[in-house]
Amino acid sequence: MADDAFVDYLSGNGPLFESNPRANANNVRTDQYMGSFRFRVWVETIDPSLVNQAWLRVSGVVSTSEEMEFMHGSDPYVRKAPGRATFEPVSLERVYEGTDALYKWRRAIEMGWDPRGGDFRRNVNIELLDRAMQPQRRMVLSNAWPSRWELPELDASGPNAAVERITLTVEEVYEDEV
Repeated sequence: MADDAFVDYLSGNGPLFESNPRANANNVRTDQYMGSFRFRVWVETIDPSLVNQAWLRVSGVVSTSEEMEFMHGSDPYVRKAPGRATFEPVSLERVYEGTDALYKWRRAIEMGWDPRGGDFRRNVNIELLDRAMQPQRRMVLSNAWPSRWELPELDASGPNAAVERITLTVEEVYEDEV
């Protein structure tokens, strides 16, 4: 296969695309999924160059609504409606590369945040990236703050990387325009 034809095939263009088994009936590629392994995390008001960017995992981005039970007049059935929304703590894991601005943010909270230094809450952005490393979706962890920091597990008998865990308490999670 010629190099140009291969590039056309990968981009979904050219004559090879017409017979592509990965295209649906409308000739739209169905293998352009978002990989969970391409993402970026950044904290508003903290220079990204001051934060270790070796992220391995983000988990716990969960929104839950309370169930409110009620009834209409003499209706014998229990009805349910959504109540207040709550958001679970978000866990971030990264390869340890030394102390950085994110740990210093946590340490300032441990030492008793000085309100004259501004609010201890910050927005944290999580961006899902496509194959070209361009953001396709941005989730904002609103008014987040590091409520837990965990030293990497140390084990002299294995070759594993030292992975630190940071837990963020968040007030709201929403999607922002990319």
